[in-house]
Amino acid sequence: MLEAGTPNIAGAVGFARACDFLASLDREALQVHTRELCNQVIDLVSSLRGARILGPQEPGSHDALVSFALDGVHPHDLAEALGERGVAVRAGSHCAMPIHQELGVPASLRVSFGAYSTEGDVERFAGALLECWEELR
Repeated sequence: MLEAGTPNIAGAVGFARACDFLASLDREALQVHTRELCNQVIDLVSSLRGARILGPQEPGSHDALVSFALDGVHPHDLAEALGERGVAVRAGSHCAMPIHQELGVPASLRVSFGAYSTEGDVERFAGALLECWEELR
């Protein structure tokens, strides 16, 4: 099938560069790195009264993301407050509404990490989360 107009050349070039970047990574080292960042987030969130990690809480059980809920604070409100402090997270049902219903939470907050994430990012998240937790509860 033929399409009129200019093909998405910029998109193809960008996709190729992204593939090159991903191919250049040491995936085992990346997994260790993101797992350690997740462990730090689990320790922090678990220390808050009324916090609930969704999923296993054992060290090394999360490779790149942690989902959680805080009693009395809606995840969307918390995500907005964190965003105002320059911390990007996702809030919602994350295309997993049945498990949220089963767990009895309307939505969750998700913190995720990649090759570009640092311990400084976790520290910024921790500071902002504690500020927001005090403000919103």
